[in-house]
Amino acid sequence: MTSHGPLAERAIHFARLAARAWNLDGAIGCRIEVLAAPPEHAGFGSGTQLALAVAAGMRAILGMPPMSATELARAV
Repeated sequence: MTSHGPLAERAIHFARLAARAWNLDGAIGCRIEVLAAPPEHAGFGSGTQLALAVAAGMRAILGMPPMSATELARAV
């Protein structure tokens, strides 16, 4: 997995957490491109938004059924 853009390291961290939670093969490959993000620690929930977006995006590109925000949050 690779990630580019603002908060790229956090995006990779969330992707690894989701892959582990869903028992996905460690060899899955994806490229995460974060186009924009609010400043960290400014009270906008940037980490939460990023985590949910990464998890939802992974499920979509892997053809997995969608999950609720609560279920996604548990994974990441």
